[in-house]
Amino acid sequence: MGITAWAAARCKSGLLRSYFHRTRGRRGRGKALIATAPKILVIAFNMLRYGTPYRDLGDDYFDRLHPDRTLNRLTERIQRLGFDIQVTPRPVPSAISPALEG
Repeated sequence: MGITAWAAARCKSGLLRSYFHRTRGRRGRGKALIATAPKILVIAFNMLRYGTPYRDLGDDYFDRLHPDRTLNRLTERIQRLGFDIQVTPRPVPSAISPALEG
């Protein structure tokens, strides 16, 4: 199963690749492979059990899941490089443009 986890980690993008790299940063390469393998087993089991195809959630799934954690992690990383940073949220564009409101 370690070979399958290694293959998933070497893909260009995907949930399993991002899980491997997040885990590798905390635990190291070997333990990240061991942690990724059960994820693959659970995915395969659920595919067989429910008869559903695999749907990859994307390599930015964890960033979208917890945007505040991602913001804090990246802000701290930039500050460790010696830069000051001020983060302000972008205004959300309205669904209807002012020209079309009539």
